[in-house]
Amino acid sequence: MIQRSIQGVGEILAKILGKDTYNKNEIIFEGDEAKGAYDLDVLLNLMIGRGEVGDAEDFLFEEIEKHPTRATYYTGISILERLKVMRDEDLEKAGYSRGEIEAWEKDWRNYEWILNKGNSELPK
Repeated sequence: MIQRSIQGVGEILAKILGKDTYNKNEIIFEGDEAKGAYDLDVLLNLMIGRGEVGDAEDFLFEEIEKHPTRATYYTGISILERLKVMRDEDLEKAGYSRGEIEAWEKDWRNYEWILNKGNSELPK
């Protein structure tokens, strides 16, 4: 149910944006951190909705390395929270497990230093 909701949201956003897919190369952080984080969130939700949870994880870690911003960090937290409420059966269909989410979250916490950089429009 939740996975279908996430997929549905991604599909609606893609339609609003006039796209059937979302290109990773279209995410632009320079000059507009909030827009970059929004685009990243849309792409990750589309990937998760298609059952590409592992690929979404890999891409998110690549993006935080390239763009260590508070917006990127909070996008990752948001994605993790969405995955946590997914049913185990839906995670399994996507080739993912509750344990992998916990490991992802632990690894993601290593980027908390970004919150002290003060390089974002987001409030502290």
